[in-house]
Amino acid sequence: MDKAKEHLGKALEGARIFDNRLCGLSAYNVNLYYYNLVGNDSLAVEISREVISEYGPVPEDDNEIALYNTFYGFAAKAMTDMGDYGEAETFAERIALRTITDSMNYYTVFRDVAEARKNFADALEYEKKVSVLFGKIISAGFNKQLMDVERKYDNALLERKLQEHKIRSLAISLILLSLLTIATIGSLMLKIRERSRKMELAAAVNDVQTLRAEILTSQNEVLNLCNDIRNSRQEIEVRKEEIIKLKNEIGKNYERHRQEEEDLKALRTSLIRQATSNLELISLNGDLLRMAETIANICYVYEGTPMINRRMEDALKAIFSDENTFARADKMLEATFPGFLPDLFKDFPWLTEEDRKLIVLMCCGFSAGTMSIMTKMEVTSLNTKKSRLARKMGISGRLSTYLRKRILDYSSK
Repeated sequence: MDKAKEHLGKALEGARIFDNRLCGLSAYNVNLYYYNLVGNDSLAVEISREVISEYGPVPEDDNEIALYNTFYGFAAKAMTDMGDYGEAETFAERIALRTITDSMNYYTVFRDVAEARKNFADALEYEKKVSVLFGKIISAGFNKQLMDVERKYDNALLERKLQEHKIRSLAISLILLSLLTIATIGSLMLKIRERSRKMELAAAVNDVQTLRAEILTSQNEVLNLCNDIRNSRQEIEVRKEEIIKLKNEIGKNYERHRQEEEDLKALRTSLIRQATSNLELISLNGDLLRMAETIANICYVYEGTPMINRRMEDALKAIFSDENTFARADKMLEATFPGFLPDLFKDFPWLTEEDRKLIVLMCCGFSAGTMSIMTKMEVTSLNTKKSRLARKMGISGRLSTYLRKRILDYSSK
């Protein structure tokens, strides 16, 4: 780590000597990533301010926009962790929303600030926007977007913040559901007490009427007896109506309670599915982080030697050709679009295990180069296999286009 820091300092010094603006910004960017990696938020903010002081707050061309977005994104996250939410919002508002990744980083900062300020309504709205952008990243090319996010931010910090947010969101949801259940039970108890009081009042009125009838009996027993019979009939009709109303009210309460139980089951299923997808995503992120560390070590050891390309290719094959990668891709796709793969394989039951793995990787958005490493096939051979599989499935166009359209149609059901 110390040697890496020394190289970063030399790179920044060289950029200043040759007055190369783009190289200087890139050197600052790598330095910023280093301090964010070691968890030094104050130095990360200081580097961002040095960039603004030396090169200005606005990029001069399109090549610098991504670098500036990295500076402002790291500074906003560091300010959030340090508790300076106003400065965090100021840095975040300078992010140019040119890509889906930039938008996701922008709304993530505002979500974390809203959570820290206990403004859960805004935090939930930002979380919804982050989830929508995350879904777009998966459908447009999950692996490419994820690697872009890794290069801009420390994946370990992002993972920890996301996990903490999920736990807080789950706790808030459970508290709200508990309060709703308590309120419903309290309402039912109040209604039952009210019914009981009405019945007691009716019983008291009946007692008074009975006592009055007994006093009048001494004057005219026959007349009082007729009045008692008539009053009893009316009272029976009233009781019948009250019983009918009470039955209807109980039926409505039962139906409402049943609907609430169904909603809770649906919510629980959705949370479990989302948690499963997040666990698989975290696992894949860990592999990608280890891959980045391995490639960095190879570059450091074999830099300038003809063996570097072969070493990097062997490292990529060792990581992406693992059977666990196929299993995680399958689980993430099933968690995101439950029932999609069984429905697809039901239409094409003759697909081999190799064909099914290829379809899973294409649905997850892996590029042809990445899939060639994972399947241990040349890119040309892989493309030929995809074309043959499309013809065999009766698809006139490209297989990737067909799968994207089928996922969109399935998710809109």
